[in-house]
Amino acid sequence: MISARPPTAPPGIPPETILAIAVRSGRIPNRTWAPPLDQRKPVITSSKISTTLCRVVRVRSSWRYPGIVGVVPPASGFLEALREVCSEHGALLIFDEVITGFRIAYGGAQERYGVRPDLTCLGKIIGGGLPVGAYGGGRAIMENISPLGGVYQAGTLSGNPLAVSAGLATLTALRTAGVYERLERLGAATELGLREAARKAGVALTVNRVGSMLTGFFCDGPVTDWNSAKRADTKRYAAFFHGMLERGVYLAPSQFEAAFVSLAHSDADLEHAARAATESMAK
Repeated sequence: MISARPPTAPPGIPPETILAIAVRSGRIPNRTWAPPLDQRKPVITSSKISTTLCRVVRVRSSWRYPGIVGVVPPASGFLEALREVCSEHGALLIFDEVITGFRIAYGGAQERYGVRPDLTCLGKIIGGGLPVGAYGGGRAIMENISPLGGVYQAGTLSGNPLAVSAGLATLTALRTAGVYERLERLGAATELGLREAARKAGVALTVNRVGSMLTGFFCDGPVTDWNSAKRADTKRYAAFFHGMLERGVYLAPSQFEAAFVSLAHSDADLEHAARAATESMAK
């Protein structure tokens, strides 16, 4: 398993379990995950690899585990190398597409980057924002799930008619021609607005964007991991957040989070956000 979290056991997980995890950056006894700088060919030393779990584009922060830093796209060749290594070891490659699924392409990040996992995890996008989740993969794997196989899985909200109906409506709307081209254009416009605001104010800002989701880090780039992201000026971001809020633009309160543009946003909305960013950074 490959995790973005540091090798410490949170409450409820035995420490010996953590010792069986290879961490993306860092070391633990007899297990090392140490990709070279270009990350094209990961170097994994381990007696066995059973499963690799990967959030394809990192987008979420965590107060307890700050190694998840905001929008950080995978380096060129990194996902391909994961696929190659997992295939060599007969390990399952699992993509966490809870946020990227149906957002950056109808087929998620795996469509955008052209790498197919063995299993995919999806979240409330398939419920139109209502509470629901799903996982899926090839027939050989999924036939292990009850009632066909011996692995039992159930949930209180499984197949909830309200969530499923909302999800079907959402996924149908996303099949409309030009939807993802529009999201790409809106995302690019938002990125440009932030960059221009920073340029006018003389503020260091690095914008990472994948499709309609982005993070503006208040530091010089590039931002590729936690070590580079933690250089961001969080006090300046806090001031920017409140400045934007005063002007009617509600961003995530953490520097290490993502902003999402949606089909509900108009060109006028993004023009307003760009003006608000210019005014907020100039303060």
